[in-house]
Amino acid sequence: MAPNHARPAKGLVGSLVPIATAVVVTAMLAGAGPASAGGPLTGSITLVDKGWTCTGPVALTSVSVTMTKNLVAPLRGQGNVDAVHIHSGCTGSIGKLTVVQYQGDGVKVGQGAHDLVIESGSVSCFEHAAGKHQDGVQVMGGRNIVFRNLTVQCQSSNNAAFFINKGTTSSEVPTNVICDECFLSGGGITVRIYDSVSSGVRNSTIVAGHLAPLHINKGSAVDPINVNNSVVAAGSTPSPTPPVAPAEPPKVGTLTLDPLPKGLTLLQPRFFGAVGVVSLRLQVGAPARLTVGIVGPEGVPVPLLPKSVVGTANTGTVRRSIISSVTASSTIPVTLRVAARNLLRGRTYRVRIAGTGSDGTTTLATQLVRRR
Repeated sequence: MAPNHARPAKGLVGSLVPIATAVVVTAMLAGAGPASAGGPLTGSITLVDKGWTCTGPVALTSVSVTMTKNLVAPLRGQGNVDAVHIHSGCTGSIGKLTVVQYQGDGVKVGQGAHDLVIESGSVSCFEHAAGKHQDGVQVMGGRNIVFRNLTVQCQSSNNAAFFINKGTTSSEVPTNVICDECFLSGGGITVRIYDSVSSGVRNSTIVAGHLAPLHINKGSAVDPINVNNSVVAAGSTPSPTPPVAPAEPPKVGTLTLDPLPKGLTLLQPRFFGAVGVVSLRLQVGAPARLTVGIVGPEGVPVPLLPKSVVGTANTGTVRRSIISSVTASSTIPVTLRVAARNLLRGRTYRVRIAGTGSDGTTTLATQLVRRR
């Protein structure tokens, strides 16, 4: 992925199998790709002094990349000093992304990446290589990508903590790329939104840079997103997270989704006129209270139409989720009906299933869904 050196225009879910595929990858990996034929890459990735590039479907628990101050590598091109490249074909989800950077960009997003959600994480920059243009997150392309609950503290950045601007060699304008509920700090101007469509920052805290907290280039940014953000003084740090007591092992038994048919990487809905139907089967290993719904790429619930079914429960009205009780180990059919217009082509949706046992312990399962 070519770096973007263009200057902005003047004017500144017992055991739980969370998805249908259960292959786990935990190792020092150089890159990403299908973990098995017909499934996204799963598990966790940890790398030191070697960048990671995402080029295919993922459903990763975590990605951690550290680029140390002793690394000797090119500033750009193959094996460069950037930590994470989200490249063409990258789609799906990453539970937690952690980057420690002494060299280059923390995360770089390029053309062809699409329908990806990073649920949480951090990017920490302490130094950059001489002559290197550094951003915490640099978005040069991609569409329908959400960074959620991401803390970027990139004080060594000579540009921005979060920078959106179509790359000089990219044929794709960044579209609907959002940082949601983020903490952003670093750079002369912390957030820069330039050549892009419906992209930016919302529900976030922006720490003022030494020049400005935020700049939107009105000449190139189309419908920029700057919604419900708070600007705080330079030097501000994230509020401390309260300690969390160690979780006890889940006690609702096994909660497992049946595998997808061979050849499918994502569950595909069926359509009957104006109604889209998502069907799957859930293996429940003990009595539990199930709550089932569908959410869109940005976490917004998709309304469920009447006659949606989870086990013995069915909806008589439009609602956001269905609650069903399971009294013994069993196989539960799930049929969710939604308006076809609410399942957009090319976008990834998630069936979310929560199972709560009699002791109050809850486990979760997720199935990715996409309309062709």
